[in-house]
Parts: sequence; structure tokens; C-alpha cells
Amino acid sequence: ESIMVIEANIDDMNPELFPSLVSDLLENGACDAFITPILGKKGRPAHLITVLVDHELVSVVSDTLLLGSSTLGLRMRREERITLKREWHFVETAWGKIKVKVARHKGTINTTAPEHDSCETVARKAGVTIREVYEAAYAAAIKGEFIDG
Repeated sequence: ESIMVIEANIDDMNPELFPSLVSDLLENGACDAFITPILGKKGRPAHLITVLVDHELVSVVSDTLLLGSSTLGLRMRREERITLKREWHFVETAWGKIKVKVARHKGTINTTAPEHDSCETVARKAGVTIREVYEAAYAAAIKGEFIDG
């Protein structure tokens, strides 16, 4: 599938603002957004913001990046990618139901991963560690013990 990659180098922005910028990009339609430390012009520490977005949302996501950061411009390119088919299921743990992402390749389950936010919510409510909930959910998922949502 074809996807757009939007990038900007930033060397003059308070890094405390990066987490909310990434959240805003994702909320406004980015498929993914991430920040990589780089060495910029004149040897200055800088950050590369990379955003993956479907073609039809380029304008919205570009506006979000331009308004939410100190960049003066963006680079864009079209790239091709291969992605696994993803499904959402639930598994039951001793503390509650957990959302799990399942990825398939040619019809066979390739990857299972409990959703962190789901694990965190259940763990905090139950007074146990996120790790305990995650590991229990992962064990149930790899056994294929999926339940209806």
C-alpha cells in the first residue's frame, strides 16, 4: 500500500512539548508518528519528527505539525509499505478483560500483543503491576483464548 511520509527537523523547540505533539498528530489521523534524536546544522542537537499518513489526511496532519511545532517547513514523500492484517480481540485475566492486537500473515497468526492502555487501566483498578496483567494477557493470547468483546 502507498503511504505518505512527512518529516521535519527541529532544533529549537522545548522537548517537553514533543509527547503532546505526537498525540495531536495521531489524533488528527496520522498512522504513526515518532521522534528521533539527530545532530543538526552547526552540530546542534536536534530531533527528526517522522509522520506516516494516508494521502487523504496529508493536509490535516501537515497543519497539525506546522502549528504544533517550531518547524519552518516539511518534507514529504510517497512510500510503499507492506503491513500485516490486524484484528482486535479480548482475553480474560484474573483482573479483567484485556484488548489484544493480533496480526496475521497469510492467514496465520504472526504476532499477538496486549494493548498497553488496556493493561494499565485494569492493573491500576486491581492494584497490581502492569507487567502482571500484560504477561497474563499475553499468555492467554498465545494460547488463543480469545473471548467476545
